[in-house]
Amino acid sequence: EVAHRVQFGGVPWLRSYLRGMIDGYLASIELDGRKLIQTIRRAREEAAGGRSHGLGVLFFLMTPEQRETFRKMQAVMSLLEGHGNYVMAALSAGRVKGEPRMRRTLSRRRHGPVDRVIQKAIGLDVKVRQYAMGEHFVRRVVQQAGMDGFNRVWEREESLPTLEEVGSPDLWVERMAGS
Repeated sequence: EVAHRVQFGGVPWLRSYLRGMIDGYLASIELDGRKLIQTIRRAREEAAGGRSHGLGVLFFLMTPEQRETFRKMQAVMSLLEGHGNYVMAALSAGRVKGEPRMRRTLSRRRHGPVDRVIQKAIGLDVKVRQYAMGEHFVRRVVQQAGMDGFNRVWEREESLPTLEEVGSPDLWVERMAGS
């Protein structure tokens, strides 16, 4: 939580950027019964066609515009959660008694067999993957570009990684090296 306060406090445009995406997404939700039925039919066809997006069942019910907004929000949330986890691990190493045990316990809780079934049923498996992807992104970018190179994510909206870049950090490093 402290890391998130620092992120939002230190990056003046971040709060309004996220709020704008959320407001836009919520404004795009259709409550028209006929359109909702059409959406459910389309979602059923996509699911029956085996087109998995890897972003949960609700993704099937979204319009293309909502999907794009959702993917941007997922990328930002992955970055924020991953950065928070990375900072927590870096700061606690050698300073917090029992830190390795605490991390193992948290990991077991996130990845236990019963938890995975429950998480998948309610869509939280996406959130768990988000933490892991985000932390991998931060670690890999810091390895490749150093902390100063990583900190370019906070410069402006265009510097944020896409969801594909969060999954493949080298793509973000390459894009930023060209700008």
